[in-house]
Amino acid sequence: MAIADASGATTITASPVTAGDCWLLAVKLSSTTISVSSISGGGATWSLLISHTDSTNSKHEEIWLGKISTTGASNIVVTFSSSNSGVLTEMLAQEFTAGLGSGTVWTGDGTNYNNGTGTAVTCASITPSAAGEIYYAFAWNSASGATAGSTPGYVYTIDSTGNMVVYNPSCTSATQSPTLTQTSGNWFTIAAMVSASASLVSHHPFLSTVAIMRASNW
Repeated sequence: MAIADASGATTITASPVTAGDCWLLAVKLSSTTISVSSISGGGATWSLLISHTDSTNSKHEEIWLGKISTTGASNIVVTFSSSNSGVLTEMLAQEFTAGLGSGTVWTGDGTNYNNGTGTAVTCASITPSAAGEIYYAFAWNSASGATAGSTPGYVYTIDSTGNMVVYNPSCTSATQSPTLTQTSGNWFTIAAMVSASASLVSHHPFLSTVAIMRASNW
């Protein structure tokens, strides 16, 4: 996973592996007045999946989808609506592959947000349209003390601030709501579901959804 988490962060060091893969990028700002205007780099074309401002905890968070067309070293650069200088900014990006080649079609299939208090954290639930989709969530906690859960099929990655990304590269068709724990206080999660399908070509007159994998180099 490619991570940048620091005051005023705008750039993630990245090197996409395979054309046709995708990035999923979570961005969290300790501000309610700054949002992401655009994203470039990472060899990808980017689109917003979900944006949410959490006034209770004075935070803003987003998840973006990047469709990779070019491989090799290419930093991901995030442009904000106004300067984020002095604002703690967390950005966590993971590359996923479907093994369908450069024409892979990546599509958002639902988003959600939730918040709460206490030690038990249940990430925002999403029901995929079919098995094999990606679930990708960012989980923030006020105590900077999150602990990875043990929901089957899920990967938990904690950044230097004690928050984390939680993802499953190939979900079942059941509603997804992975869990984790924190030491105390408030928490929130933001999540997106994404599917992959083969591009439409003359000899293959239908789209086929397939299981997705985390790119092995990340």
